[in-house]
Amino acid sequence: IHTAFTDDGAVLTKLKSNGFMSIYDFVDHPDLVQTFAFLNASMALPLQVNNAENLVHKESNRIDAISIEIKKIGAHLYHNSNNDFYIENKQPALVANAIFKTYQDHRMAMAASILAMKFKSINIENEQVVSKSYPDFWKHLLSAGFLVKQLQ
Repeated sequence: IHTAFTDDGAVLTKLKSNGFMSIYDFVDHPDLVQTFAFLNASMALPLQVNNAENLVHKESNRIDAISIEIKKIGAHLYHNSNNDFYIENKQPALVANAIFKTYQDHRMAMAASILAMKFKSINIENEQVVSKSYPDFWKHLLSAGFLVKQLQ
């Protein structure tokens, strides 16, 4: 993805994948790991995550949560060490009736929502968890053209 900043915001442009694994050191940006994990897994782009050891001490154990939830699209997380892991998914496919858990973690809900760009629809439990950091998240997704409705 190429990002260009303008006076009105940011313009994101999808670039063609080179087929190589993306390798990122997240020591200074741990809150981006979930977003990268879901995005790369949904696009069958392998991802190497380095220096993510503090993710186990957030609102949830984010490494375990990512590992469990990306399996619902056929992806797998492999631990290299306590703080490094990689994710691969050769053919993203949504498991029937999958509901993505949030683990009381606002970033899990927001990261899982990325999957709606790949799959026709997705289900995310405990949607109000985003109120911690982004109370208008679902409203902004609606204004961006997504259909958002509450699960019963």
